[in-house]
Amino acid sequence: MNKKLSSASIFILFAMATHGYLTSHYYPLKFGMVSGKSVCNLSETMDCDVAAASVYSDILGIPLSVFGLVFHLIMLAMIAAAWSGLSEDREKTLRYVFYLSLSSIAVSVVMAIISATQLTAWCPFCILAYVWSLLIAGVMYTSVSEPFGRIGEDLTTLMTESKGILVALLLIPGGAWLTHKSIVQRFGADQLDRVIKSSISDWVTAKEYSFDVAPGLTTGDGSKNFEIVEFADFRCGHCGQ
Repeated sequence: MNKKLSSASIFILFAMATHGYLTSHYYPLKFGMVSGKSVCNLSETMDCDVAAASVYSDILGIPLSVFGLVFHLIMLAMIAAAWSGLSEDREKTLRYVFYLSLSSIAVSVVMAIISATQLTAWCPFCILAYVWSLLIAGVMYTSVSEPFGRIGEDLTTLMTESKGILVALLLIPGGAWLTHKSIVQRFGADQLDRVIKSSISDWVTAKEYSFDVAPGLTTGDGSKNFEIVEFADFRCGHCGQ
């Protein structure tokens, strides 16, 4: 493997590590199992929790970090196939890796705009993932002879001459779905019952408090015996959810 492909592979591994961390952070937050402060929660404007708790953090319930993890794994496998000779057309396979890197930059730009305009907070590890995307695309651009000259031809032959690459591309959403299901079953489903029982036990044994709700917003019949008091910080991403 030449130096350029080696560099691209290293950047991809770093990107996988970044998305792996974001994935490991997403599920505990999703299931309410976070204890202590995250290493990437630096300030009000640099906070991973705000991004992870937002509606923009997943697609159909699958976190973007899982898509990113599988996405980069497929890229790494395609580079390995091109380098080892398993790919029938080495140059075309590398061009598709370059196309994938461009799509990664496009997603990074969209997410950066969302962070700036909708969340008003930035995820440090997400920013790091954007950097890896730029570096991977830059290296792959110099690794192929015609990075943009054969896009149309490559897309038209995807269903006929490049079925192996098509299968690899389809493995991205499929792999992300399987990974998500596996994590939910192993990490979420078996832990959720314990968390619910623990929460109920804490609620039953908790000290009873009386609150003056007059200054706040109220709804419902005030004569009822059961009253729920909610505290919210409107700058908090969790409260916004």
